[in-house]
Amino acid sequence: MIHKLLFNHFAKFPYQEYADVGNWRMLVFRNFDKAIRIIIEISDDLKCVICKDLSLHYTVKSSLAEHYRTYHRKRTADFFLDDVATKTPEELEDMM
Repeated sequence: MIHKLLFNHFAKFPYQEYADVGNWRMLVFRNFDKAIRIIIEISDDLKCVICKDLSLHYTVKSSLAEHYRTYHRKRTADFFLDDVATKTPEELEDMM
């Protein structure tokens, strides 16, 4: 198993933890709605960061969140682990 040192942004006080990718992915799945909210907040527009789809159907954040839940569950978790969980809480706050 591949291990990664990442930030757990789901905790009340984010902390860094070293765990295997499978455990990280399960943590993201348990907190999937929070992960989606963070991804939507750091993106500039209502555009899917996975398929790069900018659709008129995503007129509100909830419709884009539903798109992630329905079509990109695993890839969204991987995106979160690669592009969000690697950031410190300060870096994440600056991105929002």
